[in-house]
Formats: sequence, structure tokens, C-alpha cells
Amino acid sequence: RSFSPWLRERFTSDFLSPNARATLCDITASLVTCSVTAPVSQIFNFLVTTPQAGSLSTREQLRLAKKFLREQYFVPLPREELLTVDFSKPVPEQQYSWRISKVALRDFGMRSLYVTTVFTLFVSFERTLIGMMR
Repeated sequence: RSFSPWLRERFTSDFLSPNARATLCDITASLVTCSVTAPVSQIFNFLVTTPQAGSLSTREQLRLAKKFLREQYFVPLPREELLTVDFSKPVPEQQYSWRISKVALRDFGMRSLYVTTVFTLFVSFERTLIGMMR
């Protein structure tokens, strides 16, 4: 809600009407905000719905959240070490690449779609009512 007016001040256009420009800035602001806040929202949802998280210390909760994000949002690297398993040693920890997983793309896409739609409709409706009251 605060980011959209800031964008509108900086984005000037002679070929778009003021309402079209405002709507475009609303959509852009929503998409940027969704991309930034999606991981925070997912961590919150994960910690709230994980029963053992409530009894952990803050440091352990942060470690659990980091593990969740790594496993959900990044593609695992191949585990070549497992082909020659030595049962006397512990199993090596799974390593992850920096490539974004399909799950992350799905989560970000769904969040962006519904938040952008609802926010843009709300702000457009609000803008229309304010215009009618003036």
C-alpha cells in the first residue's frame, strides 16, 4: 500500500491514463512485495504448524526454519557419495544448489497471484469510491 504511490510518483507516462498507471503500479508493488515476503510467510506458517517448534529455543527454531527453506526452495545436488556407502560412517548431509525448486516457483506464483488480485481489486474499488465522494 505504501510502495504503490512511491512507484506512481516515479513512473510517468504520456500513453497511459492516470487510472491505468495507478493499476499498473499497484500490480508491480504487489508482485515485488510478494516476492520479498513469501519466504517470511512460509517460515511463519511452517513454525506455527510444526508441533516440535514450540518447544525449541530461538536458535533451534532458526536452524529448523533454515533447513525448511533449503529443502523446500532449492534443488538438491546429486548424492554421488551414497553409491559407495560405508556403513561405519554417518550418512553425509544432503547438499543443495542455488537453483530454485519447482515448489518455490509454485509457492511464489500462487502467493503473487492471489495477493496481487485481491490487493489490486481492493485498491481499485477504494480509488473508485474516493473518486465518487469528491
